[in-house]
Amino acid sequence: MRVFLRFLKKEDFISRVALEGPPRNTEISHQIKEKLFEFIQGRLRVLWFYDEGRLIIYTGGFVKKGQKTPRSEIEHAIQLMDDYFEDKKKAQIQIYREEGV
Repeated sequence: MRVFLRFLKKEDFISRVALEGPPRNTEISHQIKEKLFEFIQGRLRVLWFYDEGRLIIYTGGFVKKGQKTPRSEIEHAIQLMDDYFEDKKKAQIQIYREEGV
């Protein structure tokens, strides 16, 4: 998984997605459900969503073993996304931005 995340960062992929929106190439990324997206590299998957200002929030990664993304992974990511926005609404989350981003 670390190799995959390094690849995303090395190619400046994340910055482009943050600025331009989700890639149109569904072999790289696609929308799973409503606000939930998936980055793809072979069998490796990273689920993510946007916060305001196109801030990308990762919910986790896994190795895909079958044709479809496991429902349990999707449900877990949606729960984390819901928890994130609920905690943010209660001012229990602070967002720090890197310089130059």
